[in-house]
Amino acid sequence: MLAGLCSASSLLMSVSTNGIEVFNGQPYPDLPIYLNGVLVPVTPQPNLIDQWTFDGSNPETGINGTIISTWTTNAPNSVPSAGVLRYANTSDSNWGNGQLLPDIDTSAIDKMIWTIELADLRVSTGSNFRFTGLILSGEVRPELELTAWGMSAPYTFSPDMEYNTNTDYLDAASGISLNATNGTLGGPLTIVATWDFVNNTMTLDMGGGNVSSNTPAANMAASIGTVTGFRMYPRTIAAGDYLDLDSVTIETY
Repeated sequence: MLAGLCSASSLLMSVSTNGIEVFNGQPYPDLPIYLNGVLVPVTPQPNLIDQWTFDGSNPETGINGTIISTWTTNAPNSVPSAGVLRYANTSDSNWGNGQLLPDIDTSAIDKMIWTIELADLRVSTGSNFRFTGLILSGEVRPELELTAWGMSAPYTFSPDMEYNTNTDYLDAASGISLNATNGTLGGPLTIVATWDFVNNTMTLDMGGGNVSSNTPAANMAASIGTVTGFRMYPRTIAAGDYLDLDSVTIETY
């Protein structure tokens, strides 16, 4: 084990804390971690790109500054409870504001994960809620669409996860059936969409063991390139339908 490291350009100091080799008080990222001579597995920590918690007077602004211009409290949106935004706006959020998201070079990361926590939702036939990434040019961008199908309640609430907006990859196989007669879920739902650029797979987890994966023929990182922003981009929302947004998180590994 290294006992210490010091140079004129870098004052990194190695000390032993309870048997763990650390530099400047933190485990050195490029060295294995040992505890009393035993290798300790290190869990990779996510890089938080942005997160919206929907509390305070500006729910449209993420904690890192990205603005989704239609996530305000202005009608037809509302606040059913503290920290929850009832999103019912049929307008596209502003492309320019969406560009505030820190750029994500998909060739330089292992994964990109979107986690959408809903307190509840109400859907009817044809309602479509679309979360989409922005890229430098073209249509090959990550996207998550949530669409309701069926002539009457209970409706099928079907996600469609994509890396290329011209192609459906994960859709009906991950759909969930809404049991409430008015199309309301009646409780929370967590949706986790993962683009794994190392294994070139997409995985969509709708909770309750409802997980679906797909491996595109094309290389996703090479096709997408750099993600430059994020926005809400609905096609249509029927009158009275909504998503109760509790939090939206974008992370990379």
